[in-house]
Amino acid sequence: MRKISRLFIIFNLAFHFLSCKETKNKLHNSNLKKIDTTSKLPQKILVDYKKSNYKISIGEDYKISEKIIDWQWAAMADNDDKIDSTGKDVFLFLGEPLIKLNNGEYLPTLFIETDKNNITKFTCSVYADFENDKRNIEKLLKLMSKYIEQLNDKKIFDAILKNGEYVKETENIKEKFRVTKLKDSETSNDTFEYIITLKQ
Repeated sequence: MRKISRLFIIFNLAFHFLSCKETKNKLHNSNLKKIDTTSKLPQKILVDYKKSNYKISIGEDYKISEKIIDWQWAAMADNDDKIDSTGKDVFLFLGEPLIKLNNGEYLPTLFIETDKNNITKFTCSVYADFENDKRNIEKLLKLMSKYIEQLNDKKIFDAILKNGEYVKETENIKEKFRVTKLKDSETSNDTFEYIITLKQ
């Protein structure tokens, strides 16, 4: 039964990524939270997910991290249906260890988008079941704080619990932490996402 559940989550993951890839939701100013705005950042920005191990950087060739991460081409999410080092591509990684929350096990899934092989966007998604209980969201955020250092910042942690998201922007990048609770849905899961995008 757990194998079926895992396959279902992976299927939902791919479907959710496709449907949300070009999302047009706009943030209201009241929900936009900023910390630190710097005038200039280095062209390569280290992703805050297992950064001491993976060392994934926005603006860097994805093949550098491929020494540690077995990136797989996400064909269904790739607009031109081919891997093209002169254009844009999408890759995913399904090899992360499962996260245990209450009686369930959930898979953190990593996505990258590239342009001419350079990473322009990174997403870590966890599809879970919060059981409409805010305490479960808090538990998941604490678990993820082992991998994403910024979640140890009380200001960020509390903002996600209160508003469902936290956004950090600098001149070069945009980082978003988002929790989505889906009610009365048999085909979707609640979601935690950490997204970092290079501004172009």
